[in-house]
Amino acid sequence: MRNNSFIVWLFLSIGLPTQAQVINDVQILADSNRFSLVNHPLTLRRTNYLYFEVSKPNQEIEVTLNINPKINVSDIRLIPSPGYIQLDSLIKTTDSTYVVDLKLDNIFDVSFPKLIISTTTVDGRYTEEIKLYPFIFPILEDLTPQIEVFNNQEVAVPLPIKNPLLIKYDTQWKTEGLLDYKLIKATTGPSLLIRPNALGQQTLTVGLEAVKPFLSKPGTPTIQLFDFKITVRVVRSKFNYLNFTEPTYFFEPQGEKAITVWFDYNPNIRLNKTYRVEDQEGAGGRLVAEIFTRAYVENQNKVIASMRTYALHQVEGGMLYVKEGDRNRFFTNFNILPKPYIEKVSVLRPGKDWTESQIVYPGEEIELKIQGTGLASSDINFADGKYPALADTVRKNNQVRFFTLTIPANIKERSIPISLNHNTTSFELLVNEYQRPRSLDFITINYGDGEYPLTSERFYKPALFRGEIGDIVITSHNNLIDSNDEFYGVQYLDIDIRLWDKNNRQIETRQIENVKLVPDKTSIRHLGYDHSNESPPILRINDILVNKTYDLRPWSKVEITISHHKDHYNGHGQSTKAVIYRSDNFAVDIEVSFPAGLFVVPIGATSEVSSLTGLSVASMANFTFYKKAQIKKEQPIRLGLGFIALNAINSIASNNDESDIGAVALLSFQPLHSDSKVNFPLYAGFGYLFKSENLFLLIGPGIKFTF
Repeated sequence: MRNNSFIVWLFLSIGLPTQAQVINDVQILADSNRFSLVNHPLTLRRTNYLYFEVSKPNQEIEVTLNINPKINVSDIRLIPSPGYIQLDSLIKTTDSTYVVDLKLDNIFDVSFPKLIISTTTVDGRYTEEIKLYPFIFPILEDLTPQIEVFNNQEVAVPLPIKNPLLIKYDTQWKTEGLLDYKLIKATTGPSLLIRPNALGQQTLTVGLEAVKPFLSKPGTPTIQLFDFKITVRVVRSKFNYLNFTEPTYFFEPQGEKAITVWFDYNPNIRLNKTYRVEDQEGAGGRLVAEIFTRAYVENQNKVIASMRTYALHQVEGGMLYVKEGDRNRFFTNFNILPKPYIEKVSVLRPGKDWTESQIVYPGEEIELKIQGTGLASSDINFADGKYPALADTVRKNNQVRFFTLTIPANIKERSIPISLNHNTTSFELLVNEYQRPRSLDFITINYGDGEYPLTSERFYKPALFRGEIGDIVITSHNNLIDSNDEFYGVQYLDIDIRLWDKNNRQIETRQIENVKLVPDKTSIRHLGYDHSNESPPILRINDILVNKTYDLRPWSKVEITISHHKDHYNGHGQSTKAVIYRSDNFAVDIEVSFPAGLFVVPIGATSEVSSLTGLSVASMANFTFYKKAQIKKEQPIRLGLGFIALNAINSIASNNDESDIGAVALLSFQPLHSDSKVNFPLYAGFGYLFKSENLFLLIGPGIKFTF
């Protein structure tokens, strides 16, 4: 047995899928002893725990966090969690060490205690969770080594045990020699309930066990705490003992209602007589009950009586004396407890607070806190035992009981009634279907280039589609909403569609609200969902648009925003946008430009470079080329095909023999960062002059007007 000791096991569950662990080690200093996860590991169920001891339940401990020195941590903090109180801030003692003081606070009443550490690195913020597994050692103080009891007397011996929080109590009687015994949890603490079955003396050895494993000195998990001995001397009583068939009866105030009881026949008992039941041997004792003997059942050797109760009593509180007037005739012992009654039912989910809402969901595991009176020895079940719950045998008394219940994923009932001692109460768990906003990855979009999930990398940036967009199809894959172990329920979505022309002017907007998508038959909850007004899984946006997608000009844009209708999700939900451009490799415009100062070189035997031309006029189809995989980014080179009038302006003012008209192909170098309608490109090209009847080459600047 360990003195003044307390155990908490921590096991690390680090949530860094793409990042090295930030926390290298966790150390705890308590009562001058230091324990380390790295140096003192406890492996249980293939999980490493940190073992350490403290002296009392509300012990203050010092926690040291050793971080990975290779990771640059800019911020580290503890996230508040039930079971402890943070006394100060995390203090950086070295480049890779942080220290904080904690005080344990009702940690044994917390179902899932944990230490949550949030860190910020260059890669972002991460959370590491350390689950706490507390244990506290009981300490047996001075125990009376010998007691004397009467034969057939049931007596409770209080055990002076300090820190009895995790002692394992017995549900069944054990037999050793002359004695039947079991360890029970009384109102005053642990007690040893003894019931002799013969006269004599015996030394009873009782082994104390823990409800949770702890680490023994050799370093192996065990639940064996320690043994203690008590000597019991069983003597014949001076009264006759009445052995009642039931150990517990429920209190009826002021004896208003008679309770039928049975006890073993005793030849000294008189029928049709009323006996007083008091709590002391002498006269003037407190009236606990009255017994009226009614009949003797010979084949069972039992007496039937009616009992009216006037006070509460527990077996460990002492014997009861059955009197005729003030004269002791018999003695006995049984419980008279408050009539069981459920006053409140609360629900706890992992990481949440207790709530009085009795709404539960298929497939979830919850903890139930049932509060009332007379609950300690009562039978509490759910749907008449159809859904078994795991009862907490440590946190248990007449006022409160705790249960862990798993709601079946395929449950068909809409409610789970709670029964108390096989009687249905007014409390029930209401089974609701999940209605949670799911990631929108079950929505796909097909714009002519294949079907892609809305949340895929394809829509991280605008998607480009070369050529005519025949239609855009939005598809809901309802088989992906629910999975085998996680349910999201009906999804309510809003769809917003906007069209923009090539000049980025909005030309149409359409909204579709409250699109209702229901998980299909692959979900085991399919039949439980409401299918009224269910929306079809496929939407072709040309069915609702005035401006059809196949009429869009190059570099027009379609924006599709899909989001959860937040009125159905308490203001929460997700929203994702897909942007689709109709792209092209080139565009054709009709342009008129005024090249001037061109060098014209005739092609032929007598070719010579003419003088610079005057102001000419060119009218042609101009081809603009776009950069691949970029939105409306033009190449600097353009190709023009058309006609040119050399020295056209000069020929208007006076007769000019050098003027001529020809067909030409021009390669122009355009300025890329000008939005002006008037530009000054450079030209190079060749053509054929109709007047001179010869081919020519030309190069030079120009003035371009774009319409």
